[in-house]
Amino acid sequence: MSTVSVIKNGQEIVVEDAKLIFRNFSGRGDTYNREGSRSFCLILDTPELYSWAEDHGWPIKHRGAEGEEGYDYIKVEVSYKFDSIKPLVVFIKDDGNGHPTKTQIDENGINVLDWTEIIKADIMIRNRKWKFNNNEGFKPQLSAIYATLYIDPLEAKYGNYFKNGEDDVDMPFDV
Repeated sequence: MSTVSVIKNGQEIVVEDAKLIFRNFSGRGDTYNREGSRSFCLILDTPELYSWAEDHGWPIKHRGAEGEEGYDYIKVEVSYKFDSIKPLVVFIKDDGNGHPTKTQIDENGINVLDWTEIIKADIMIRNRKWKFNNNEGFKPQLSAIYATLYIDPLEAKYGNYFKNGEDDVDMPFDV
């Protein structure tokens, strides 16, 4: 279950241990997404999170066959457009020695979140106002994500051998 806290005069929400689905951080076009539009969906797995989304007028969708329980979720925009505040994106990984490392990622590296296994995601979402023609409203937009990534055993073993472009490193085998 996610943990929820509201900040900045109720205009931003922090969701710890967020459940992310339909990840499209790269902005690839498909049936449900226009080319260049980056987003992901957040499962509303607590009553507090559901109420907050509902109170702020965010469109809540339901997934599941009729008569089955299913789950509720919202679509969250990830924007790098010139008129928006860029999100803070941080990857957290084990360095192979049991020590976590964090790396800040820009818009060119965020696409990794489309396919990598995320062990834990803590996110912050802002309530962003939009206007288009004569319509206006609010939508959820990513402010920050701290994503703890799964490191497979081989990356844990060899991941530290090529840091900072070094070519002369001691490998655990003859090359």
